[in-house]
Amino acid sequence: MKDRNPISSLLSRLLKKSLTTEELQIIATQYNVHYNTIINIRDRRKKNPDKSILKSMIKIAISVQEKQIKDKTELIILLEQELEKIV
Repeated sequence: MKDRNPISSLLSRLLKKSLTTEELQIIATQYNVHYNTIINIRDRRKKNPDKSILKSMIKIAISVQEKQIKDKTELIILLEQELEKIV
């Protein structure tokens, strides 16, 4: 019997926080599916989502989060440098 479960609620929340509308549209175009299909996968309305689409969504979400961490780290370093200048 096939696994016909939607993605986990945790994964759904993480994808919602990580992926912008533009990124979701790029994924839809890449896989030649309607934008709503991608939204349905993300929002857990799609039973048995396409694994390749899901993998792509997760990979993009990971790269978005890594970039945000890098940007925040650089910001913290700059703020610490400015604080040292004042002190």
